[in-house]
Amino acid sequence: TQYLSRADALGGGLIEQGEGWAVLRAGPRETRPEFPEHPRRQSVRIHSRRAWQHMLIAVSYSHVPHGCGVWPALWLYCDGAEVAHARDADRCGPWPENGEIDLLEFSNEFFSKTSLHLGAHAQCKLDPVAVRGCGPFLDKNGMHYDCATDYFRGKGSLLSFLDGPKYGCAPNRRDTWPTPQQLNSAPGTFVFEWTPDAMKVWNFVAANVPRDLADGAPKPATWDASKMWSFYPLAGDGCPGKRNLRPLNLVINIAFCGDWAGGDWARAFDDGWAGRGFLYDAAQQLLAESCASRWGGYGASTPRGACDGFILSRDSDAVVARDAYFNLTGLKVFTAVSAA
Repeated sequence: TQYLSRADALGGGLIEQGEGWAVLRAGPRETRPEFPEHPRRQSVRIHSRRAWQHMLIAVSYSHVPHGCGVWPALWLYCDGAEVAHARDADRCGPWPENGEIDLLEFSNEFFSKTSLHLGAHAQCKLDPVAVRGCGPFLDKNGMHYDCATDYFRGKGSLLSFLDGPKYGCAPNRRDTWPTPQQLNSAPGTFVFEWTPDAMKVWNFVAANVPRDLADGAPKPATWDASKMWSFYPLAGDGCPGKRNLRPLNLVINIAFCGDWAGGDWARAFDDGWAGRGFLYDAAQQLLAESCASRWGGYGASTPRGACDGFILSRDSDAVVARDAYFNLTGLKVFTAVSAA
């Protein structure tokens, strides 16, 4: 991925805006004179200068990116931009020590999920009783609600190898895992609420956006819990690591391939269902479409290589131009939210 400067993105049409909408899109393939053997595909990453803690963010959309090799995200993480001149104790530590939450993240044509990441040694395991008491939530990362994150665990001691990597916690509602096409067919508003006791992620189709939110005075305690995608109960004794969370900056970007989209190149597209049993899952992997079955391997020996080959080929130009873009129709941050 070759992220462009603001001026280049505007000049190249990767950023556009109109009355009530703003588009961020992926762009053409680019060969840089200094690295002719390593072409890239142009894209956009925007980043808030401000950071927030204990707030509510609402992002309205009419289109989200998708397509083989595409890896978009709407997320928050601690980069310390506002405290660059503050005392050391206020600055962000190495990622993800002071927090990251992915509000909308998926690759290829897979369903979206949210996840929370804290440092590798963070003590933060969500209470499963509290999680499930709010709805049918399942840890989509398979970490049993443990939010500690260490993607490279297993390269050290034998014990860490046996434990395996830590991917952070991802309590997502079992019956609401939309694919990007499903989101685009019924656009609406993502909402992230962060209080001292919990983090919550909601998605409302346009016709069901709460009136109080549309009026600029959100009262999330009154909203329909069935529209909640994710629930992170931070209260209680199970997550002392929440003290490590700092104010987070908002990021919106479109990346390509990498560990996620590239790693999933040959995996069958998930239909958003879970728990149908071994035979159903096996049939999905054998019969359902994947990026590999749709586009092939591009002569590569690994799925990641196949993804790279596709994204840097002419075959992907039409796919990227047609599908790999955000169309955002609103973005608001509320720092004082009514409890009722």
